[in-house]
Amino acid sequence: MNISLFNVIRFRWVPVLLLLLPLHMAWAQEPVPMLKGVTDAVLTQLRTHRSELKSHPNRIYNIAEHLIIPHVDFVEMGRWIAGRNAWNKASEAEQNAFIAAFKNLVVRTYATSLLQYTDQTVEFMPLKSGTDRERLQVTSYIKGGDRGPIKIDYRLIKHEDKWLVYDIIIEGVSLLKGYQAQFSQDVRQQGLSYVTRKIQGHNTSQNRES
Repeated sequence: MNISLFNVIRFRWVPVLLLLLPLHMAWAQEPVPMLKGVTDAVLTQLRTHRSELKSHPNRIYNIAEHLIIPHVDFVEMGRWIAGRNAWNKASEAEQNAFIAAFKNLVVRTYATSLLQYTDQTVEFMPLKSGTDRERLQVTSYIKGGDRGPIKIDYRLIKHEDKWLVYDIIIEGVSLLKGYQAQFSQDVRQQGLSYVTRKIQGHNTSQNRES
């Protein structure tokens, strides 16, 4: 499946940000209870502020900005997208610039999906194995939409006692691999800084249109 630049797969409503509410609440750091607790909280927030967000849709970007960043491993995503060799060869400043631009892209791309929420529910499946590993995958299903159940898999990596998301797989299609397909060739041919400038240009044009 071809995935064009800045247009990774979108469904009518994909809860990409539903797992990303800051975990100041006392949810267990076991991945499934954590994801379920965050999802329930964000769904409640969307229901409560539905009319406000309908009148002022751009406010969803500020919400996403604060919800998504602390709970996604953008460094791990950067390594995948650029390729480990290119990522390791880049300077720390180049890596940080790419991460900042990519964060902005992700927030703008997926925040709007929250505006399409219409009372769907999300069911999380039990883990098939234990949590004594560095990486694992959690499966969930969106129910109640006009497409029937949509399978969403979350890939997480553990840093000390915290699980961070580094990929989301929607009906078998990896968002991380989609970004990798968009950017990896340019990284190899033109370098990480070139791709960063390309993303920054896109982000700027989107800001002007908002």
